[in-house]
Amino acid sequence: MNANALDILERRSDWGAAILRFKITKPGTSYWNRPDIGIGSTDVVLDRDAVRVRVHSLGGVASPGGRVVVRGRDGREIGSAGIPAMAAPSDLKPKTTDVEVHLRTGADAAGGSVAVELEQNAEEITQRNNSIRL
Repeated sequence: MNANALDILERRSDWGAAILRFKITKPGTSYWNRPDIGIGSTDVVLDRDAVRVRVHSLGGVASPGGRVVVRGRDGREIGSAGIPAMAAPSDLKPKTTDVEVHLRTGADAAGGSVAVELEQNAEEITQRNNSIRL
């Protein structure tokens, strides 16, 4: 945590507790004004030479384009493909797009990972749903 954003006012060793005061140093974008894309384990199908991924738009606003990145067990990128811009699910109906990532010849994705990334590192609601292990 940024040292400028947190002050410890009082430490009580007899309780093992501290009283903390937080100060917003730089306002962020409200969650309802952020895009969010995500994937889950049931959204990824691994074939011999490609990975098919269903990407979900989950944010409060439309998401810009991005990319799906497949990494091998060693963490090196072995394939990627673009994600088009996606509408927000403001009508409460799922918004998804299917992306196929062709792997480099001889690449093995088993034991690797799949991740989704928004263009220009757009601020999302969460990034906890942006990657899975294969």
